[in-house]
Amino acid sequence: MALHANDLDEVLGILDGIVDETAKRGDPRGCFAAVYRQMTLAVKAGVFADKDRMNRIDTLFANRYFEAYEATAPTRAWQIAFDAAEHDRLIVLQHLLLGINAHINLDLAVVVGENLSGDELDAFRTDYDKINDIIAGVMPKVRDAIESFSPLIKILEPVGAVHPVLDFAFDRARETAWVWAEMLSQMDANLRPAAIDVLDRNVAVLGRVIARPDPLTAALVGLVHNTESKDMRRIIRTLDNL
Repeated sequence: MALHANDLDEVLGILDGIVDETAKRGDPRGCFAAVYRQMTLAVKAGVFADKDRMNRIDTLFANRYFEAYEATAPTRAWQIAFDAAEHDRLIVLQHLLLGINAHINLDLAVVVGENLSGDELDAFRTDYDKINDIIAGVMPKVRDAIESFSPLIKILEPVGAVHPVLDFAFDRARETAWVWAEMLSQMDANLRPAAIDVLDRNVAVLGRVIARPDPLTAALVGLVHNTESKDMRRIIRTLDNL
């Protein structure tokens, strides 16, 4: 049965299933799914100017992820993230950043750009920005969880690859997604697929950088990996109980 949600309750139910099945298999894809579920719980509890509109957009947003998760040939950005789960040399932080990259830089821009325009898009900006505050409330717990099973993670701080990147990745990705959403919303519907393909290619390039960083960062990541817990089941459960 296809994974498709009609509201946020169904989104959370599907995410529960993905987290559970990936945890049982020790599948690194569950790292992003667990953090995404925690953030969706926070969004559901949030106060917005137009709660119904936020729920609708957030459900469409989640369905993009579900489609990619099930697809034989997902978008390029998601393919890189999912392929990375097959390699045992990546650290948890990389798996999270790959999911953030694909879902926000690509999926969020597409969902907002295809479903809102004009005055409605302008009115949505306030609620869109409130999500940043919600994310800011969740991120310290994510960082604490990462540190609990990755004792050397702080050696990445000199290259800006730990706490600053987790926060920056979300903030920068959401701002970039908004710019693309504005452009997509103003395009003729027939031209959007080509523009989305360009965006997907751009996001995929960033994904490759995350998965295969420069030599200095890669060496530090290797040290982190050597001491990071390999108990993926426990890691996923920890991220799912922030």
